[in-house]
Amino acid sequence: MLEPLGQRLRVTNVANGKSVECVVADRGPHRRFWPRREVDLTPPASKEIGCNGMCTVSLERVVQ
Repeated sequence: MLEPLGQRLRVTNVANGKSVECVVADRGPHRRFWPRREVDLTPPASKEIGCNGMCTVSLERVVQ
């Protein structure tokens, strides 16, 4: 999923249903090094959804 910079996304941890709204700030993670990684979250956002390290998430565009 390649979203434009500034796009708002709702990121939901599938294991516990907790979600956080984030803004796309850069183009990482690079697929060459992390082929299965869709998104990198800041540590506070990751903590808010209960993700310690890597976890399975769903991504949803937030209409502004």
